[in-house]
Amino acid sequence: MIRILSDENVHADIVSGLRQEGFDLVTAVDLGLAGRKDIEILDYAENHNLLILTGDKTSAVLSSSGICGEEAGYCCFATKFSMSKTS
Repeated sequence: MIRILSDENVHADIVSGLRQEGFDLVTAVDLGLAGRKDIEILDYAENHNLLILTGDKTSAVLSSSGICGEEAGYCCFATKFSMSKTS
């Protein structure tokens, strides 16, 4: 199952809606990462195999990587991802 880490810039209604739809989603606030630098959020996500959901168009990590452009509203990206099936 894909696990999602939502940063602080994703509206609470989106987080709530994704959770109601059954997504395994934690927020930066849930994890005590509120106010941390973008690179710290990225490192956490990478170390815990989480897909990042962000609404931060000015993220230094995203801007320098070219992952999300200025026209993006929300962006999801995986730091690493395994397609192996677990039981």
